[in-house]
Amino acid sequence: DKDISMKLRSIAAILVFSAVPALSGPQEDANYIVSQTFTEEMFRGAISAQRKVLISAIQNDMRRHGIELNKPERFFDLFLEAFIDEFTEGMRAEAATLYVDLFTPEELEGIAAFLRTEAGQGMIRKTPALMQQSSMLGQRIGMMAGVRAGPRLAEQIREEDILAPDDKPLRERLIDMLE
Repeated sequence: DKDISMKLRSIAAILVFSAVPALSGPQEDANYIVSQTFTEEMFRGAISAQRKVLISAIQNDMRRHGIELNKPERFFDLFLEAFIDEFTEGMRAEAATLYVDLFTPEELEGIAAFLRTEAGQGMIRKTPALMQQSSMLGQRIGMMAGVRAGPRLAEQIREEDILAPDDKPLRERLIDMLE
């Protein structure tokens, strides 16, 4: 009876203590944060948000090398599949150190605690969609801000004469384009 009672107490203690989060330090908190936020899904969301820009950059780079892509979207998809695993692992490998360097132990503990909550997990699940929608919002607002900044920039170019003085036709074309 004593042996059975002692075994039951040991099992109960193991169950109780395993239910309580283990005490962790800054490195463990940083590792947890990175495991939750540096995911393939997050990176796919960020990359998808910039898909058009990245495809255009790839096409331009290929053209500089004399290569014309017949199916640039498909090429990008193939590249992403070949790229994403190594990128995710590489980012994870170095990001935890970055977190430890930039945040205090108390901040890391608080961030990790938040990410363990239902709200933190909800944020993690919705971040890829938030990235994509924010990117589209940023493109729209950025275009409007750029158009509105043109006349102010044209005025500064006139006042500061930042272009070579011997190239007045270029200066005037730039000012006309900005206004």
